[in-house]
Amino acid sequence: MAANYWLSSHANCHILTRHDLRNSPGRSIDLKYAGEREIACINIWSSNVIHKIGKRLNCRQIVTATAVTYFRRFYVKNAIAETDPCLVAAAAVYVATKVEEAPSHIKSVLEAARSVFSGAFPNDATVLAEMEFYLIEDLDFHLMVWHPYRDLAQFAGREDSAVPKDAMERMSEWTPAPNSPLYQEYRQECDRQASMLDLSDTTLQMAWFIINDTYRTDLILLYPPYIIALAAIYITVVLHPHPSLQGMKAFPQTNKATRRTSDDTGPSRTRRQSLNTPSQLSNQVDSGRAEGATPSVGSPTSPTKVAPLDFFARFPISMSLVLELVQEIVASYELWNRLENPNLPIHRAPEDPAKIPKGLASTRLNRPIYDPNLSTVESSAITASNSSDLPPGSSTPTKAAGDKAADERVVDILLRMRKARELERA
Repeated sequence: MAANYWLSSHANCHILTRHDLRNSPGRSIDLKYAGEREIACINIWSSNVIHKIGKRLNCRQIVTATAVTYFRRFYVKNAIAETDPCLVAAAAVYVATKVEEAPSHIKSVLEAARSVFSGAFPNDATVLAEMEFYLIEDLDFHLMVWHPYRDLAQFAGREDSAVPKDAMERMSEWTPAPNSPLYQEYRQECDRQASMLDLSDTTLQMAWFIINDTYRTDLILLYPPYIIALAAIYITVVLHPHPSLQGMKAFPQTNKATRRTSDDTGPSRTRRQSLNTPSQLSNQVDSGRAEGATPSVGSPTSPTKVAPLDFFARFPISMSLVLELVQEIVASYELWNRLENPNLPIHRAPEDPAKIPKGLASTRLNRPIYDPNLSTVESSAITASNSSDLPPGSSTPTKAAGDKAADERVVDILLRMRKARELERA
């Protein structure tokens, strides 16, 4: 296993562009018989069934994530219309349990798969064992996977460090002498802690859940894990603002006369500057510097972590890339909701397709819902709830009903794809 992500097979062999994914041997065949949204529905369904198999085996989340990644990589080279995704999903879980050092007996995996697929699964363990070898071969024997969970823990300073935990808790009391062999490690730990993101346990847990949901998409094939972690943090911070952002949520409103007077008497200012007083700006800058400052030698206080706004401002990455990921993650929730609600169509065409916004809004996974009579905020609300699509008198289904509806819809798509492929070959 490569200790450096950029030297690993994950970074050098399994990060694709959207063009490469669309034209891959497997995806190019599937797109002949199903639309991109239908294939995205299959991705959501496959992730759910892999999670159910892992849950019956009492597997950790990292095992499930690895299995989903194997499943995605397998279908880059192979077509869903030509294989049995149920068998591939079970084999992916079986291989993932071995790689992640949580092995399960093949009969246990077989029993769990039969339970998830309601008995419609081979009862012969040799079939699963044979599929295991086919899966490993199509993965080019690249079995080590880098997940966004590690990057999330590193960004939040929750991973293991060189300094003992009891020493970290008593950082103010444990200050080695400059000539001590532990002094260099202490200084490195102070610098590391000073650059970490300040996230509460609740916020960190929500970011973890969002990363779990990203495995229902193709993001693990398209982006490095650390960018996925950044997108999850961004969504979490928006939904649960950091205390440092509370004062920036609402600014004091000034009347038009005051603004006109300030614009006439003073130099031109940007919109953000016009909404903040000089004292507020200086306080924000000072607080940001204080939170991100590295403690001096022998500092009696523990290093302060960085606020989310400062963290993203300092991180060497284009925010447009992070926002593209954010939009695709949000769009996946909309499609997931449609898949589990039998009253909602998977496909929803706009009244005027020519008016669909281009750019980040028209991602591969989902196209935005366009309604010329609604504002941007109202349109976003409909995207999240889809209440406007529900027939009169209908309601949102329960979890069990949603899973059943998703299973039925995906099975119909799979059967249609298989039948069309067989007719073409005949």
